[in-house]
Amino acid sequence: MSSFTDEVVSSILRSTGALASVEGDLCHYTNVVQCENTLYALTIDVPSDAQAGSKLVNNSIPIPVLPGQDVVFVSSIIINDPSSKIEDKVEHLLKYNFYLLQNLTINATGVTGTLADNVVPFSFLTTLVVHGKLTGTIPNRYQNLQYLDLYGNQIKTFDAKNFDFLQNVNLSHNIVDSLIVFWGTQGTPKLYTHVDISDNLLTTLPSEVNTPQLEFLNVSRNSIVGTLPKGLFTSTLTTVDASHNQLSGDLPDVSGATALSHFNLSNNGYSTGTEKVLSRSTLSVFDVSNNALSGSIGSIASDVLTTFDVHQNSFTGAVPESLAAQTFLRYLDLSDNAELGGTLVLNGTALPTAETVNVSHTAIQVNITDEYLRTSAVRQLSAVGATVVFTGAAEGAALPGTLPDSLQTLDLTDAGLTGTLPVEWGTNARHLQSVKLTGNNITGCVPRGWTDVAALREAYEELNTTGTFELCPSDDGGGREAKKGLGDGAIAGIAVGAVAALVLLVLLIVLMVYCCKRRKKKKGTAEGIETAATTHVRRTNPLTEGCSTGEGESSCDTSTDISSESEYSVPV
Repeated sequence: MSSFTDEVVSSILRSTGALASVEGDLCHYTNVVQCENTLYALTIDVPSDAQAGSKLVNNSIPIPVLPGQDVVFVSSIIINDPSSKIEDKVEHLLKYNFYLLQNLTINATGVTGTLADNVVPFSFLTTLVVHGKLTGTIPNRYQNLQYLDLYGNQIKTFDAKNFDFLQNVNLSHNIVDSLIVFWGTQGTPKLYTHVDISDNLLTTLPSEVNTPQLEFLNVSRNSIVGTLPKGLFTSTLTTVDASHNQLSGDLPDVSGATALSHFNLSNNGYSTGTEKVLSRSTLSVFDVSNNALSGSIGSIASDVLTTFDVHQNSFTGAVPESLAAQTFLRYLDLSDNAELGGTLVLNGTALPTAETVNVSHTAIQVNITDEYLRTSAVRQLSAVGATVVFTGAAEGAALPGTLPDSLQTLDLTDAGLTGTLPVEWGTNARHLQSVKLTGNNITGCVPRGWTDVAALREAYEELNTTGTFELCPSDDGGGREAKKGLGDGAIAGIAVGAVAALVLLVLLIVLMVYCCKRRKKKKGTAEGIETAATTHVRRTNPLTEGCSTGEGESSCDTSTDISSESEYSVPV
């Protein structure tokens, strides 16, 4: 190793905060330096306690002027900065002559600048990874790359004319609006196997492409118009994601993509062509949600589907019967296709691995058996506005007594249910996180056990926003007729109370009349006695009655005139 090499490597170790000091043989620092013959390989994990504003390297190291003496003998530089301590321009590192460098990986969001083109080419550099804030383009200095990953920068253009060895390209989450000679030409194919240019500013793709080895393509979240060129769909292509663009017309011709597994063209403006894609027997993921697709969904050739998402379209006709037979399907969303009808039968063999089943806002009838409820792995079941029939529910019941242990979310709003609520859910449905039942013909009272389970209590409270639902007196069943308004028991209680009050009122009136008459009678008797005493008894003062006084004489009548004793008798 040259002294200049040691000086640059030591500076990288100190500047990044990997080592506080460096002395002697660099090969002794085995945690960050690997010595391979005459080359160093650096693997640096910037510590969280490193100084903020750390650098990639000392930018002021003098560069030897003699040819060959300026080479830095390093085969690999890997710098990971999870705590974002480094703040530096990448040019400060790349100005040195890393002629023999094979791998440059910098995961540091504080690294800015551009990929310099004014230094000798990287003849051996095959891997370039920079997750920072680089701007500009990718110069020809890096034309021997096989693996290019500039995720999350601000790269704007890329002229790939001289990049003949590129196999894996990740320019996602940049501001790329121009790709020049990127997709190959008639006589010059590109050897890409993986291309990810998602989350950029692309508006078009060429009508002719030549990427015969392409396996993975992601151009999602751009502003691409038109449709995808047929040349992309070669026999090697397994995954295509062109979602969230402005593509329209007929879905692309995938007849040449005999190994196609993942197909995601959701959130575009396509109108027809599902049958061409669904004819692929290798299809695992089919997502054309939120388009303008109409007509019948068509038959499904694949029996290895894991995702089938066609929500937010205008499909008509009957739901394909083969969907229920998909043994690997985990995600099924048919929602928001108002005229999509038919019957989806969920029995003991249907959709055994499905975790999400959504038929909301369709004309589909879903027949759900008890066997399905016992064996299903479903976690989210939604049928808002559809028709749901639980074939094993008890007579007069709207819902079954048992649910899958896996079920967390159940939305049966406006699902055509009629009948009572199951008391069993208060004990065997505690795994539920959300239940919605409004818009149905729920009869009977609400089992008291529902108030002990948060999701069921919320469902009960939501039901009460559309009417008055009474809690059952005890959890012996929810079948008593007490749907809305006052229950029979409450009405009977009010009636008995009213009768009792009326009887008491009558008794009170009778008692008051009796008392008044008795008091009046006593008063009359007393008045009669007083009158009689005044009329028939004349008391005289024997000293004054019948006496006259004259001068010198007096004359007194001392007699008492009392009627016969038989005419007057006053009890004393």
